[in-house]
Amino acid sequence: MTNSSRLLLLAAVFMLAPLACSDALDDTPKVVDEATETDETTDPSDADTSDPIDASDTSEANDETDTTETTEPSDDTDASDPADESDAADASDPTDASDLTGPDIIVDPPIAEPVEPCLDPENLEATCVGAARPEWSLEDFHPASSRFGETYGLDAFDGKVTLVSLHAAWCGYCRTQALYMEQMLAELRAEGYDIEFITVNKINAAEEGYQRAMIYQLSDENEIQYDETGEPIYRCTYPLVQDVEEINAWELHAGKKDDFYIYGTDGMLARFLPSGTEEFSTRLSTEEGYTNLKGALIEVLEGIVAPEESEEPTSEETTETEEEGAAD
Repeated sequence: MTNSSRLLLLAAVFMLAPLACSDALDDTPKVVDEATETDETTDPSDADTSDPIDASDTSEANDETDTTETTEPSDDTDASDPADESDAADASDPTDASDLTGPDIIVDPPIAEPVEPCLDPENLEATCVGAARPEWSLEDFHPASSRFGETYGLDAFDGKVTLVSLHAAWCGYCRTQALYMEQMLAELRAEGYDIEFITVNKINAAEEGYQRAMIYQLSDENEIQYDETGEPIYRCTYPLVQDVEEINAWELHAGKKDDFYIYGTDGMLARFLPSGTEEFSTRLSTEEGYTNLKGALIEVLEGIVAPEESEEPTSEETTETEEEGAAD
C-alpha cells in the first residue's frame, strides 16, 4: 500500500469515529438516583424537614425504642410538682403531731373553769348588772317628746335613773304596757323622783300606722281620739325612738320584746327584768306586775341593793342561823 492510500484510510477512520461513539452512548442504560431526583414542579428549597408525616415515619422506625421506654418502671409523681415540695416540707414541720423532733405537744391541756357571763367583770353582757349602757343614736318619733325629731342615745339622760323598754308598736300587749308605763312615770315624778322612761320600737314596727297606734289612743276604727279641748289623747308622752337595721339597738341590748332595763345615775345597768318569767312578772296590767316594776325602780332610785345583789352572809351569821334552826 502506498503512502497515499494509507493517508486516505486514516482520514476515513477519523471521520467515522465520532458517529460510533454517539451511538454507543445512546445504547447505554440510564441509572436514576432516587435519593436526589425531585419533581421538576417542586422547588427543593420548599422541602419541609419538619413534615409531620416524616416525623411519624421516624417514630415508626423507632417503635422498638419507644416500647422499651414504656415498659420501664416510672415514678407517677413529677419531681418538680409543687405538691411534692410541700409534702417534703410537712415531713419536717415542727407543728406536725407525728414529728417527734418538734416541740412538746400537750395532749391534754388544762381546761379553764367556765365563767358565768355576769361574773366576769372584764366581759359583761348587756343584760348583766354592772354592764355599761349600749351606745346608739336613734330618732325620736313621738310628737309629745321634748326631743321629737332628734337623733340621740341614752347619754342624753346622764345622771338620771332611766328605764328602757324594748317594745313593738304592732303588739297590743306592748301598747297596753305603754299606758301603764305612762301612769307609773307620772306617779314616780309626783313622788319626787327624778327618772326617765324611753322605749325602743322594734325595727319591723316602723310603719306610720304602727307608730301612731303606740303614740295615740285610737278608736275602734283606728282613728285618733281627742279630748274636750280638741287635743289628741296620747297613750304615752315619754320618748319613743325607732330602731333601724344599721344600729339594731335591740341586739346591742342582747334583749327581746318586752324586756326592761334599769340604768343607774352612773349609766351602768342596775336591774335587768326579762319578760315572761314566772318568778318576776312585769305584766303591768296586773297588780303584781305593776308593783314589781315600780318597786324595782324605787330600789334603784334610793340606792337599795337588790336581793340577788346582796352580799352572802358571813360564816358567823350562817352558824347563828343554823343554830336557830336546830333549836326550832
